[in-house]
Amino acid sequence: MSNHTIHNTSKRVNLYFTIFVFLFSPILSVIFSVGRWREVWAKNIVWLFCSFYAYKFIIGNEGSDINRYKARFETNTFSKLELFEFLKIKISSGAVDFFEPLFSFIVASFTDNFNYYLLIIGSIFGFFYSRNIWSILKNCKNNFSFLSWLSLLVFSLIYSIWDINVLRFSLAAHIFYFGFSRLFFDKNKLGWIYLIIAPLIHFSFYIPIIIWILYLVLGNKHKIYFILFIISIVSSDIVFKNLGSNLNIVPSAFEEKASNYTGDEFIEKREKITLEKNFRGKYYQDSLKYAVFILLIYFYIKLKNGGINSLGVYYEWFSFILLYFAIINLFQGIPTMNRFLFLGYLFAFALFAKLFTRKFIFYKNMELKIIIIPLIVFFLLMKLRVGIEFTNILVIFGGPFLSPFFEDEILLIELL
Repeated sequence: MSNHTIHNTSKRVNLYFTIFVFLFSPILSVIFSVGRWREVWAKNIVWLFCSFYAYKFIIGNEGSDINRYKARFETNTFSKLELFEFLKIKISSGAVDFFEPLFSFIVASFTDNFNYYLLIIGSIFGFFYSRNIWSILKNCKNNFSFLSWLSLLVFSLIYSIWDINVLRFSLAAHIFYFGFSRLFFDKNKLGWIYLIIAPLIHFSFYIPIIIWILYLVLGNKHKIYFILFIISIVSSDIVFKNLGSNLNIVPSAFEEKASNYTGDEFIEKREKITLEKNFRGKYYQDSLKYAVFILLIYFYIKLKNGGINSLGVYYEWFSFILLYFAIINLFQGIPTMNRFLFLGYLFAFALFAKLFTRKFIFYKNMELKIIIIPLIVFFLLMKLRVGIEFTNILVIFGGPFLSPFFEDEILLIELL
């Protein structure tokens, strides 16, 4: 038997073993697939995991956003409208982000089971989610350090599978990143298709598209972008605080939706929610922001004397990130705009995963580790804490094999 045949047989054994593990413990199969990330099938295990997780998704509380999607789905199951009538109503209403309502309407015409709807949504999400993670693995190759793996873990949890709770934005974020990375790394102009799809899922994604077009016009002015980035950090609390009365800067097609996020009633509601959060809920997101901004400043200082130009395509990536945050920071006086910080964190941690590889020397900086690791670990722990509020125990143990024998939903958090 040739070495090639033995190698192929070993690959098949690994695949079959991982699928077998998935049947009993989906989360464990994900760990195995990451350990075998070079195999062509590995990313599809993560895709499969996302589908099962979504199918077994448990709505943790009545305040969860996904309740709105469930209510709309249940309403659609009783709708007597034809598809074209539904489309006509949506078009006449001026709705831009019609994908989810349309998708909900179509699925509801076939089934009244909301779990099947989540299964399909989870499959769509999982496809882009897994491909985005593997694009980082591919770009970093075999040079991972501890900080590279940590950066990849943060990337994978910023908009994780349980974030289908805020369905439209989470899905749009990964689709946008998928298209964006294709444009940057593969120079594939088909990436524009995914960028255009994103606002059809959540209207606000016209904002990062505008920033991207602005970057294309201005070019790689990293020195200017860095100065603007620093200015935006110190001025974000005073710029655009009263944007609600200045919505003329928003395209008319989005003005009504934008006003829903800038009105006094909405602002008061968000402030009340913030005050009711405990220490962890208030500050775990800020901890990631501090880590990102510290790292961006650190890397820029270290690379500014010619080193940044040696990054190749990551030079452009770095420049865009600086411009992106320089603009987004200015809008932080607007409730919910922090979600665009997290979209920027996707870009940032893809960059950090690369810069922390053993190809560079940054991963050896002990002072940097002492500062950023606690901030990042705090975010990760709190993010996982959020996740277990929606996680079915069957995702951890039992899997599809035992799923038919458990009709009741068992939240992981109830067992901890």
